[in-house]
Amino acid sequence: AGPRADAPLVLGMWSEALAPRPADYPPNTVITGFPVFDSDTGAPEMLYPELDAFLGAGEPPIAFTLGSFAVYAPGDFYGASLAIARQLNRRAALLTGPQLQLPSTSEAIVRAYAPHSLVFPRAALVVHHGGVGTTGQVMRAGKPHLIVPHMGDQFDHGHRIKELGLGAMLAARRYAAEGASTLARLLSDSAIARRAEEAAVKVRAENGAETAANAIELALAA
Repeated sequence: AGPRADAPLVLGMWSEALAPRPADYPPNTVITGFPVFDSDTGAPEMLYPELDAFLGAGEPPIAFTLGSFAVYAPGDFYGASLAIARQLNRRAALLTGPQLQLPSTSEAIVRAYAPHSLVFPRAALVVHHGGVGTTGQVMRAGKPHLIVPHMGDQFDHGHRIKELGLGAMLAARRYAAEGASTLARLLSDSAIARRAEEAAVKVRAENGAETAANAIELALAA
């Protein structure tokens, strides 16, 4: 079911660079843009010194993350990701959540969490689950996506990213076997990299939280 037609305001908390406003939404719908927020404490975002040094020490790594929810049921995602990075001879940055303990190496750094807004712009590509927050951060960074959806709207986001020519999607059951070949193709595709940067221009110009707050204020004053 879509939004109630009698609602005083409907907020679509995504960017039209990902999906247009649905034609059947009420006329009082405002598509705000992504509400970007990735400070787990509310303080200004900062990188661990070790992660900052790693990102600056060689070619941009592939970043791997399952966001804030799927990270609690990762299956073999992170083990497969390490194997894929080694197969491609690429550096890797893995954001694994607090439950998974993996050691860092000279070619792969592992952290429970780091601000996406500071990591993704320094990555070559981001492999993620397709949650709306992470998808927005990758689009804002102007990087290609490989989406490995786990549940819910992540599949829809994966299809949209693929159709927009910003990346690819793989089922979780196929990731270990096909991830390396898919990533090799994405990393060598200059057209995908160009489209990702073009989409980022629109996303970076948006302020989803401010737009939403202004729309709510106007609706309450009406």
